[in-house]
Amino acid sequence: MIQVLRHGCSIVVALALTLAASAARAGGDATATAIRELATNSDFRVRTQAALSLGGSDDVKAVDPLCRALDDTKAAVRAAAAAALGKLGKGGEACLSEHETKETTDSAKVAIQKAIGALRAASGVSAECVIDAKTRYYISIGKTVDNTQRKKSKVPELVRSALTKALLRQKGFCIGPDGENKAGYQKRISGKTQIRGLLLSPKIQAAEYQDDAVTVRFEIAILTFPEKALKGMIPVKLTQQGAVKKSEQAEDELFRLAVDRAVEKLLKNIERIE
Repeated sequence: MIQVLRHGCSIVVALALTLAASAARAGGDATATAIRELATNSDFRVRTQAALSLGGSDDVKAVDPLCRALDDTKAAVRAAAAAALGKLGKGGEACLSEHETKETTDSAKVAIQKAIGALRAASGVSAECVIDAKTRYYISIGKTVDNTQRKKSKVPELVRSALTKALLRQKGFCIGPDGENKAGYQKRISGKTQIRGLLLSPKIQAAEYQDDAVTVRFEIAILTFPEKALKGMIPVKLTQQGAVKKSEQAEDELFRLAVDRAVEKLLKNIERIE
């Protein structure tokens, strides 16, 4: 007995499938059997299970059949195929992105978005945005103005990472990919009238050392997105007292703290932004 979870509902259906026997007849090639079942079986529950099994196959030959299954007539199969591509991690982002814009069933669309995120994360690309019915704010993070004057500065990456982590600790927030344009944003939020788009434009100054203290200054400009109408500024100034030695590592910790303070201020006022 193999249990199959139907996407979009909480019912776990116990199915007696013949995949194992079929695999034996096919010379033990479970991947080939699952590919055939996914493409030809008339029972959508069998196709769903076949897609999920391909996700654990560790076989690149499963990518194309799973991409084709994103056009299946049943949302459960489409969702399973998307989840399998994300788990497999051997490609398929292009076909997932193509189907994300035209998928009409929420459960399958979310599965597609999660799979895209998983593939991007595996390749080192940010996976920060999964839109669902609970998403209220879509945040685009602009390029950080870095006035630290450091050589080969990694401060912009630090700022984006800290902003992302602080915002994603809140419910209802989605962080768009780096450098997203208006067309990409509109595709992602199409039909989601509850979502408000905001652009955060960060700026960070060089740390200031004086006597036994160090001061860091950070600010965020808040704009609508994608229109980019300025709505306000959030400045943060932090000073650490005591025996302070000049250290980029210590400065970075203060920068992260300044970002967290700025996000706290943003959250307190975000509903007032028109």
